[in-house]
Amino acid sequence: MTLIGHAHPGVFAPALYIAANIVAGSDAHTQAFIEAGGPQTLVRILRGMLARGTAARDAKLARDIFRIASNIAGGAPTQALALVPSDGDDENWIALAVRFLTAGTSAAVRDEMAFVAANLYLAGHETVVVRTHAAGGLQLLVSGGLTSTDLAVVAV
Repeated sequence: MTLIGHAHPGVFAPALYIAANIVAGSDAHTQAFIEAGGPQTLVRILRGMLARGTAARDAKLARDIFRIASNIAGGAPTQALALVPSDGDDENWIALAVRFLTAGTSAAVRDEMAFVAANLYLAGHETVVVRTHAAGGLQLLVSGGLTSTDLAVVAV
């Protein structure tokens, strides 16, 4: 996680690529990433992008980070819990994604954010679904360019 949080793009970009491959692996790989604090590290990077006003300029980085989140959300239902707020936590993946929408992010990033929300809804874990909805998950689905057929699948 230290390399992902590094300030120099020549260090963190390859580390982010490796992290994406890890979470695209087995549930055990994804769980190891979660237990190492991966989601929290990525949230810190996203917060920094918003604070610096670079969310639109750093679209590729944001897209890659939301792709990692989408893979976590698409894993085991208990792993999806790592992305939704606990009681009293309003800075979570969905809340950050909604803030990215207002920062004028690219269509590619909006698509990845929509996939995070869709995978959270599809996780089937009641707590995940309720918290995703409460944090603005439907707004992400609509903004991400998902078709009405895609939305119908999520609704079921």
